[in-house]
Amino acid sequence: MNKILPGIILFCVYCNALSQSLPADSLVGGPAGSQTGKYFSSMSRYVSISAQVITVYQKPFNFTSDKLAKNTAGKIAWKNEHMALFDLPLMITPWKNGEITITPEFTWGNAVGGSAGLGGFVNGVFGAVNPTPYIFKAQFSQKFENKNEKGFIKSVELTAGKIYIQEHFDLGTCSGDPNSDFLNFNHIMPAAWDVATSSFGYTYGTGIRINRKNDQLNFAAITVNKKPSTAETDWDIKNGHGLNLQYVRRFKLASCPASLRALTFYNRAYSGVYNQFKREALNNAVFFPSELKSYQVKYGFAFGGDITLNNIGLFTRFSWNNGKSEAMHYTEADQSFNLGMVYRPEKFRDNLLGIAASINALSNEHRFFLENGGAGFMMKAGIKEYDEETALEFFYRFHIMKNISATINYQFMFNPGYDKQNATADFLACRFNFSF
Repeated sequence: MNKILPGIILFCVYCNALSQSLPADSLVGGPAGSQTGKYFSSMSRYVSISAQVITVYQKPFNFTSDKLAKNTAGKIAWKNEHMALFDLPLMITPWKNGEITITPEFTWGNAVGGSAGLGGFVNGVFGAVNPTPYIFKAQFSQKFENKNEKGFIKSVELTAGKIYIQEHFDLGTCSGDPNSDFLNFNHIMPAAWDVATSSFGYTYGTGIRINRKNDQLNFAAITVNKKPSTAETDWDIKNGHGLNLQYVRRFKLASCPASLRALTFYNRAYSGVYNQFKREALNNAVFFPSELKSYQVKYGFAFGGDITLNNIGLFTRFSWNNGKSEAMHYTEADQSFNLGMVYRPEKFRDNLLGIAASINALSNEHRFFLENGGAGFMMKAGIKEYDEETALEFFYRFHIMKNISATINYQFMFNPGYDKQNATADFLACRFNFSF
């Protein structure tokens, strides 16, 4: 990786030489919910290209008496990890309000614990152990505007193709992008929203957004993955699919911009049921045999809101799912609550401070499965003594120069992996973001 990164950075500098001025940031540094493609550099009226490099170094430390390391021995490697993510979004505008977006990405490295071992993971930047190139997005979008200013609907946006679904939903103005603000999945999105996308975050489907003056309605119908947190797509869309619907209301509270969100989802994915498993006689392992797997329904909801007070943003989220079948991606959490704040210092408006806290819980069925030695895509070591998992996160993002920032991130967890015997764990990270 050390030999490749300088070449990537030099390429980005070349892209920067072609670029013009960049759009102004939102409170957290870009449109919430966008994993990539926030900083488009205009090259012509019809074509624009940009580049972004994110590197993350994360260190787990201060495990209470090394209990977490001991309890997960042989299943999870708790060691220092670093990763790099490079994307090159290309946007083509063939006609007014029509956009074709193609985003190649390259990732290398993995997070602490091999991106596992915790209900809400501490690093939301996608990674892979081996150097992996892939197409993150390949989509077409068309916006239809209502020229009547008094119309009931202001505009309608349609999107189809290979998409990043979180980008099509409003995650808030205070958090939602692990490339620039919070790293923990609990603080990026509703943790119990079990979006069954690929392990790299993309999926296939279509979305529609209806915009009114103070309201927004978002809907997406997508494919699901064949197995939890894998890159394999289940193309049996008659049996396996995901439906997601969100309503957003924007208003002012004491002259301060605020918003409320309500989301519901319905997944049908090929998975095991937590209270239907078998135990291997030889090694006592618990698993889901193929004869017990079938297409299972998972549904849930999420509520959230935020408010901006000058240079301070406050946000909160609550999410829930029925928790009867396997978790498919992002987190293993069936109920989650989080709240937090972001702050732009008055004298350093390009810097950003963020603080958030969250608590995750499991359904009775999910807990029963893990307590009996079962393992999920995140919870690979089971549970010995259950308790809710709590995470605290702090970050400070420094503006170094145009398009370059560095972030210090610290996270503290109670009962990591929903296990009292794990006690506490600390995670310290450094993130660099180069956007051109």
